[in-house]
Amino acid sequence: MFAAALRDKLPLLFAAVNLALLAWMLAGLRHTNHDDIYFEIVANDPQLSWPDFTLWAAMLQQRTTHLFNIPISMMGVKIGSSWYSEWVYQAQLLGTGILAFLTLRRLVGETVAAGWLSFTCGTFAIHAYFTAPPGYPVIGLASPGLFLISIYFLLRHFDHPTRTSLAVSVLSSMVAVAWPEYDFIIFTIPIIGLVAWKTSGARRRRLLAVYVTAWLVAAAFYASGKLFFPPGADAGRVTPSFHLLPWGQTFLALWLKAILPFGLADGIILPQQLIPGAPALPAVVSFGTLGRSMMSDPSFVAAFLAWASGFWMVLRRVSAHREPLWALIVMGMVFLVIPLAVVSLSAAYQWMVLAGYIQGHLSSAAAQVGFATVVFAGCAMAAGRWRSNLLRAALSALLAAVCVLSLGYNLLMRDVMAANQQRWQAFHLLAQAVPSGARISAPTFWGRNGVSSIPTNLPPGMSNYWTEWSRIMEGRPLNVRPAGEAPESGDVIAAYAPSPSGSPLVLLKDAQGLALLSRAPRDLRGWPHPDWDCTSICRLRLPEGSSFEDGEKWLWPAYGGPRRLWGRLTLDRSGAFGRMP
Repeated sequence: MFAAALRDKLPLLFAAVNLALLAWMLAGLRHTNHDDIYFEIVANDPQLSWPDFTLWAAMLQQRTTHLFNIPISMMGVKIGSSWYSEWVYQAQLLGTGILAFLTLRRLVGETVAAGWLSFTCGTFAIHAYFTAPPGYPVIGLASPGLFLISIYFLLRHFDHPTRTSLAVSVLSSMVAVAWPEYDFIIFTIPIIGLVAWKTSGARRRRLLAVYVTAWLVAAAFYASGKLFFPPGADAGRVTPSFHLLPWGQTFLALWLKAILPFGLADGIILPQQLIPGAPALPAVVSFGTLGRSMMSDPSFVAAFLAWASGFWMVLRRVSAHREPLWALIVMGMVFLVIPLAVVSLSAAYQWMVLAGYIQGHLSSAAAQVGFATVVFAGCAMAAGRWRSNLLRAALSALLAAVCVLSLGYNLLMRDVMAANQQRWQAFHLLAQAVPSGARISAPTFWGRNGVSSIPTNLPPGMSNYWTEWSRIMEGRPLNVRPAGEAPESGDVIAAYAPSPSGSPLVLLKDAQGLALLSRAPRDLRGWPHPDWDCTSICRLRLPEGSSFEDGEKWLWPAYGGPRRLWGRLTLDRSGAFGRMP
């Protein structure tokens, strides 16, 4: 009896493993998005008034909704700076996945819901050119979570009508649609569809009237920004451009990059700061890149077989009822197309995307969920209609192949993000090693990795980013020269290099000469037993007469990091990274 009960729950276990894998892949990733970097320093500045900044941001983009989502963002990023941030983020991520499963289970049954969650988590690509949700530890999942709550309680209301369930659903939906702009479409169409499908007559009209009234209130609140606020410097983000050609080009560019198989066919540009210690990755990631990487490691074959077995187990239990699967496909198409189509209407984003400044957007996450939904629901429908073991095997292999492809890609992206994250650890070492008030020239700290770029424009009254970071986050007043400004006599010169171990090296040139800084003593390439002096931090003085260029040679790590799948999956989540096989 226990064995039979366990077999019945195997799809659920399969989904839980995939959700946990996605959570583990995202664990520890921070400073991956320019907005994340910007809001962290703003949220932690004790001299900055949150109400004043909120009003300034709302006026800058003519977005009334910023009056509440900016404080939520700042609170979320402030939590992201705390020791418990990872617990909050992981709980929110896992909670969103569980809520999505529970909601879909009411609509399509437990087996299909478990298979959908497995495939969506297994194929979610952690793109380096947009980072949702890790760029926003709290607010990134707030709107999807509210949407799922509204759907869940609406389905409960269909089965057991109560005012409480309807009120929770309507209020959650009203807040969820407020921002980003495309949420007003993708979070309303599924509710309209469900009401039209599950109800009729006067009940249908009453429910639609209640929801539409709530949405109109949210829409009026959003649109009021154009009335209350004069056009700000960044108002182009919410100013539509209806020129068909640039809209189509922008949509196609964003869509191709969002959906991993199409992005790999087109070639995904991987902008990386070229400094010692950075992961040795190709400038363009393609099918060939990943194929050569994965074929040299038999562990990927084992991963493929595990995924294929899991999807076989799911597809052989799918019933022949197609109506719920059609609803799932329609919902997937809405998420796949509309968010990127809406973003592509923005005059500002048309300019940025077509100029090559960004390859993706936060809406790419919604497009990925839509793609996974359409593909899995289509496979489930085919498996339920033509109950052939050969067909199930082929479909299971297809779903598993996309998951393995995403796993190989995500390992590369995680290496880039983890290496970039060490920049803030390196600056902490630098801030502890120089006296207060020091003037510092550190060009490598200003480098760009994808959309993880250091802000050049801060709120009025602030200096440049690293000068403010040293004051706010390090508690030490330092004068860091802006990017591109030449050093002068008396400056402290610094450079950093990430390390696969997760602990960066800093090269420092001050009045006492050249030194390397580290969190702990370590061997160096060609210098196996250096004499580190470790007090609060570890410092290694380089031989007298060494030039800064000589010192940069010691920044190259002695160890390149793990190459195999298991070693890369089990890396420490505080900045460690591996390398391609």
